[in-house]
Amino acid sequence: MSEPVYINSASNKKIKHLSELLRKSRARHEAGCFVGEGRHLFDEVPRERLIAVYVSHTFYEQESALIDELSCPCYAVDDVLFDRISDTKTPQGILSVVEIDRPNQKALTDKEAPLLLVLDQISDPGNMGTIIRTGEAAGVDAIILSPGCADPYQPKVVRSAMGALYRVPIIATGKTDTLIQRLNRLQTDGIWLYGTDPKDARSYDEPDYTRGTAFVIGNESHGVSDELLRRCDESVSIPMQGQVESLNAAIAAAVLLFEAARQRRA
Repeated sequence: MSEPVYINSASNKKIKHLSELLRKSRARHEAGCFVGEGRHLFDEVPRERLIAVYVSHTFYEQESALIDELSCPCYAVDDVLFDRISDTKTPQGILSVVEIDRPNQKALTDKEAPLLLVLDQISDPGNMGTIIRTGEAAGVDAIILSPGCADPYQPKVVRSAMGALYRVPIIATGKTDTLIQRLNRLQTDGIWLYGTDPKDARSYDEPDYTRGTAFVIGNESHGVSDELLRRCDESVSIPMQGQVESLNAAIAAAVLLFEAARQRRA
């Protein structure tokens, strides 16, 4: 491939578009792409989903061979301008524009005994990214998001997920009715829904998670909504000592997922 186009103006259309992708959820979903910042997220991205790459002028001078071998459009950006666009305090000099994957729910549930997560209004981006990363580590097959969840493609989530976002199928639902329909379909397909509820629930390590399983993880402050909890087949809780009333949503998800993974290894 030829050398990248050099950009040194903040009024450049490509720069304006890139800035919108970093800062606006609507722009990301309308364009069908998001931005992964840093070398690690560049190295991890599937090349067929790589739409464009932006690098600082200094990065290109140091890594020109790496950039020149790419088949997607590449842009070298003035260092000062690149730092201004970046979402991090200490930019690494490379931004990857990545296609959003839109998985089909039926294809996911066709797998025998899938392991799924349903996130109910998880609004903290750091929690969202950690849950996605933990989900991959535990072998989750897909994550379904309720309305009110943090945008999984915003920069902080992308960084927290550490590349897992490229590999874990994410199914977002824009309306509560759509989410309910998806949950009903899961149950029709024989997948057991477990709501997390600290009250009047079985200990999380008692049920059988070797069958098709979906854990519903609730909002950091309010837990699983009553509407979703009523639709679950069973509620589970994580017994705790001391005066702690609840766990961070990402920690709770990890405890449940790795119990399911342990059972499936047995």
